[in-house]
Amino acid sequence: MVVFNGLLKIKICEAVSLKPTAWSLRHAVGPRPQTFLLDPYIALNVDDSRIGQTATKQKTNSPAWHDEFVTDVCNGRKIELAVFHDAPIGYDDFVANCTIQFEELLQNGSRHFEDWPRGFCSGADSSSPLLEVLLVGAGRDFSKHGRPQLSPPCFPLGTRRGNTCTG
Repeated sequence: MVVFNGLLKIKICEAVSLKPTAWSLRHAVGPRPQTFLLDPYIALNVDDSRIGQTATKQKTNSPAWHDEFVTDVCNGRKIELAVFHDAPIGYDDFVANCTIQFEELLQNGSRHFEDWPRGFCSGADSSSPLLEVLLVGAGRDFSKHGRPQLSPPCFPLGTRRGNTCTG
């Protein structure tokens, strides 16, 4: 199994058309639960370690975050993204999750993840978040200040878009 050692930089930009699960609709009142708006956030893990979490965006199914996470990874095998609805009472509701194996990111020799490996998302969400992943190996690709210098554009997972993340 291939592992990653180095600096991981992830920028979570936005998600489009998130759909609530049946469980998150259990308290919805009214005849049209399909218009139910989520309070979504994304939790980010590498293997079993929490790296960070985006802020909760209120009452939207198409949130924009533009949150960036940078961490050193030692023997990393996978990146996990999980979308949750921030429930006002009790536990937060699961919406969708994705797992990306470092082996798949590294197999084509690229350090920048621009596409979504199909079949890795589960949950009620049929859309994909806009995500940028940059892998910087130990001792490479650092500027004179010791920080990664690359800031490539964001691409939606699954299909490529011509816009870049700003925020």
